[in-house]
Amino acid sequence: MNPDSRYSSNCSIHVSLTSPCLQVLYDGKYWDAPPSGNGFIINIGTLIEDIADRSILAVRHRVKQMDFIRHSIPYFHNPSFDADISKSISGRQTKAGSENYSIFGEWMRQYLPRVEPGILQDKIAD
Repeated sequence: MNPDSRYSSNCSIHVSLTSPCLQVLYDGKYWDAPPSGNGFIINIGTLIEDIADRSILAVRHRVKQMDFIRHSIPYFHNPSFDADISKSISGRQTKAGSENYSIFGEWMRQYLPRVEPGILQDKIAD
């Protein structure tokens, strides 16, 4: 189980209808998230938390290893390549902004290979 709460944008995770496969970190301990029935859970990354001035929170989570076949369809939704991520909605400088990134695409070109080795290995033309 690999915990996930990267400084990233957001993704939606469909949770098992009957078994608690997803765990969330709360008060230093991982807890089973209850099955979502006919719904789904939307998890945001810390980049969106930072841009939204912590009005919505990113949750560290992990997927449990189960003894049965399960299917999940993660969906990652990111800001546009040219979105300004240097400031939050209140105008406060974000972590990305403090690292001298102004637009999402610049930041993603550096971030993605760190968390997904092998992606974007070819040099991207400027």
